[in-house]
Amino acid sequence: MNRRDLLKAGVAGVAAVAVAKGAALAGAGPEGAPAGRLAKKDRLAAPPCGLFCEACSEWTKGKCHGCGCDCGKCIGGGHARQCVINTCAKRKGVESCTRCKEFACTTLIMHAHDAIWRTHAACLDNLRRRKAVGTKAWVAEQRTYWADKNNLHKQQFLEGECKAKVQELKKQGKYKRLW
Repeated sequence: MNRRDLLKAGVAGVAAVAVAKGAALAGAGPEGAPAGRLAKKDRLAAPPCGLFCEACSEWTKGKCHGCGCDCGKCIGGGHARQCVINTCAKRKGVESCTRCKEFACTTLIMHAHDAIWRTHAACLDNLRRRKAVGTKAWVAEQRTYWADKNNLHKQQFLEGECKAKVQELKKQGKYKRLW
């Protein structure tokens, strides 16, 4: 709000701006609440890279609870330890790559444009959207989008193709890590 708008708004307008800013600081504005304020399921579904874990076939089959899950019963912890993006975010202490001062770094860009993992293509756009609306709102939007089984089945079909390519490269000794 500029000075002219402030004078026009008067005391009530200034109070409204203060309330809005307070709400943003409390987690209602862009970039959402800090990771600690999100429900655990939301945190696990929204990894640092911009993917939405609930769209993955491992999640829908109950084999994974999301990137970084430490339950010991699923593969989420293993994914997190092997993922270059996740380990970088953890090392830098950021909830998502959007909070990193180097966003979007070469590693993230190459992750999003991986020749095999084409399912990563939406990462950068997802992160930009997440930054604009906040993590909590972004998770809600993602759940709405992936609730359409047609969208989910197309994504999981593509994921299957990616996994098959990885397996072929592993057989040839040309693929060393999962992500």
